[in-house]
Amino acid sequence: MDEKEKNDTLDEISESALWLRIVKNKYLIVTVFFIVWMAFFDNNNWVYLKRLTEEAGQKRTDRAWYKSEIEKVNAEYKNITTDLNTIERFGREQYYMKRSDEDVYIFLAEE
Repeated sequence: MDEKEKNDTLDEISESALWLRIVKNKYLIVTVFFIVWMAFFDNNNWVYLKRLTEEAGQKRTDRAWYKSEIEKVNAEYKNITTDLNTIERFGREQYYMKRSDEDVYIFLAEE
């Protein structure tokens, strides 16, 4: 056996001994087990928390949209309740109301 083969053999032994030391390390095993357990098997696992975070973001977006819609409706309500011309326009547009001497024609867009 020449010197190079001895060094290669020693390197392989030292690498395998290093892996054996890592695998036998009880703290590493427990840590890896804990991370895997918390990530996939626990009730509050990573997948579930990610889904909850996405839902919370969607709820925040919905909340902002609803707030803007409420502001629009409140502004329209205030406008309708204070101006007689707006009340008349609203009744004509929404409920197709008309005066007794008028005819109303409704044009619907084809889909």
